[in-house]
Amino acid sequence: SASSQPVLPVLGLLVSTDGTIGRLHVVTEAMQGWFGSNNLARLRSSNLDIGFLYAFLATPYGQHQVCREIYGGVIDHISEKQLAEVLIPML
Repeated sequence: SASSQPVLPVLGLLVSTDGTIGRLHVVTEAMQGWFGSNNLARLRSSNLDIGFLYAFLATPYGQHQVCREIYGGVIDHISEKQLAEVLIPML
């Protein structure tokens, strides 16, 4: 699930949604209480390991799915709704 809260979710995954689309970063406990801009999608899952999600989205196939819906003339953008449509394999 995605969230637009400014405080970063511990053990969540950040995905850049503006400019350089698809950059990934896991939010660690050391980052607890940090704030993030509105240019980051905050992903969390109760039934999927964040490390697995990171590993999949970092693959060429995962990046292709993230970047296929980019829009914008000068600055690229992608919405959280579009990110929610990325197909994640369940093992």
